[in-house]
Amino acid sequence: MIQSAAPRNMFLKGLKCQASSVAFLLSCTIGTMGLLSPSALADDVDKKNPPSTIEDDLSNAADSLSAVIGSAKQSGILKSHSNKAVTTPVPAGERQNTPQPLNVKSGSCQALSVLDFSNLKTLSNYEDLSAAKTSEPQENKAGNSQHIARVYISLGLGIEAATAISNDSSEEANLLRHVAMILAEPNTARYTGVFKPYQNCVDTIFPFVALDTPEVLANDIDGARRRAIINSLDKYPPKLKDFLEVHLAIRAFENGRNNLGNAIWSKLEREARENETALPEERYDEDELLYLKALLEVNGDTDYARSIFSHLAEREGLYRLSSLQQLTDLKLKSISGSKSGGSSVRGSTAIEVDLLEMSEKGIGSRDGQIAAFELVKNRVYSNNVTAAVNVTKKYFHPSDDQYKASAEKIRSLIQARLISDNNLVRLQGLNGFLSERDFYAVTDNFPALEYDALYAAFESGLPELHSSIISEASSMPEKTDQLLRSSKLFEAIKHGQTSLKDIESEIKTLSEPMVLRIAQYAIAENDIALMRIVEANLASETEAQTLSRSIAFAEKRWGDITATESSPETTSQVKTANLLSRDIQNPVTTKSKNWLSSLPSQLKDIDTSIRQTKDFLNNG
Repeated sequence: MIQSAAPRNMFLKGLKCQASSVAFLLSCTIGTMGLLSPSALADDVDKKNPPSTIEDDLSNAADSLSAVIGSAKQSGILKSHSNKAVTTPVPAGERQNTPQPLNVKSGSCQALSVLDFSNLKTLSNYEDLSAAKTSEPQENKAGNSQHIARVYISLGLGIEAATAISNDSSEEANLLRHVAMILAEPNTARYTGVFKPYQNCVDTIFPFVALDTPEVLANDIDGARRRAIINSLDKYPPKLKDFLEVHLAIRAFENGRNNLGNAIWSKLEREARENETALPEERYDEDELLYLKALLEVNGDTDYARSIFSHLAEREGLYRLSSLQQLTDLKLKSISGSKSGGSSVRGSTAIEVDLLEMSEKGIGSRDGQIAAFELVKNRVYSNNVTAAVNVTKKYFHPSDDQYKASAEKIRSLIQARLISDNNLVRLQGLNGFLSERDFYAVTDNFPALEYDALYAAFESGLPELHSSIISEASSMPEKTDQLLRSSKLFEAIKHGQTSLKDIESEIKTLSEPMVLRIAQYAIAENDIALMRIVEANLASETEAQTLSRSIAFAEKRWGDITATESSPETTSQVKTANLLSRDIQNPVTTKSKNWLSSLPSQLKDIDTSIRQTKDFLNNG
């Protein structure tokens, strides 16, 4: 069990029973205690013997719900807020209410009338449920189940709403089913795309589109559209409006639409003041508001945000996985895994353990895949390439979107290593690339990765690796072809497999950077013949002069070096040549009575000359 970054009572002080939280609490209680199971509710709303009327259905549903509320009050359930329960998912075999994807190219805007809750806008308390039976004409028997579902949705009861329309396969019922699923499982009921065909109908539907298909938030939302979306929230019944406001703000922050998220948060605060209820930041018993508050502070008071995420991550709650994701992202910003303000913080090890546990438990599920992807990110941020690749191969199939997304994350780390100026880091990148070359082939930027790996090998003096890095193809980009030919020539030179004539012929076709790398090799090997060939093919006058001085050093032509025009780049070389000319070519031979006394000084000068010469040669 991980340790919270802040005392739990930090979030639980001054608890009050808030109206908007009762819907969630009651739905959790109903789901977990079995007070109103899906099958029991189905008996209420789908009586077959005799056929029911809407009045019977609503009356029975109201009686059942009233009994539940009474039992909850007697047992004290409604007074307990500090340990909010979590809705228990319905087993797959029992989930007859699972919505099905719609086979429509563009949704029928007319079907959205089923999501018009204006006639239920005053439905704010569970005790008002019995009065709702008069809100639908009694003769409209065809819409009985849909009306009951809409009543439950108005009260924030998703499971009950889905059960009420379990036998209805119409387009309208399917829309209601998805709304019910979002209410029951706000963190997992997404990516279905059911609402996407309707996104251009009216702004009223936008909250459902965003909760079901979050990528729509990737599009820019201008001020006018933002105001229209926020104003549309007021058209819903109070409990449904509270739910949509909080969760739309969460999705907005998670997808980088901070302006929309901040605007909704301001709306929540304004409404709390107008209704004289607790401000959203004071409602510590509601995980969704805690999570939203943390998202609000991510770019401000990051320590406070991290402490909330840590608190939520240690609980078996609806926001555990989301909080772990946020902690992983904060680690990228060098926040997680450190000490700040004297309070301990969840480090990468704790995050790793939690994500691994959730990945194992959820293999094959959406939650499991999300956790596994966060585990990959965490290991990439920790520079653990091998472990990140292993997680990807274990938890994802190559056909999964997450497989490619994980490969892209790891590729970015490998590529950063390959282009490093540090030779050791480049070698680490080469090792990571060569050990999993086929793994990276699924990424969009694989050709660029191949080029960087080939260049890293060339720069590191390992041209022999070209055959392991890249396979020759007719469609190879020109710069890659140039680098491959340079690598082959470099390899042949290193192993004495080519003649000076062939080198001279081939080197004329290479670009300047490639020629300079071969020049560095020639200097390091003190290969005068190769240096002369390279010198003749250098376009840069400055580089040619540098190589010319290196040749003079190799041939001990000190005078040619000392005659070089002095400049900041040549001063140290000229000084070294002067010292070598004086001390090495003219050793201590002067017969003087003082020669013994001057010997230590001359030896010191020679040592200095040798050291400077070594430094010069080592620096090319």
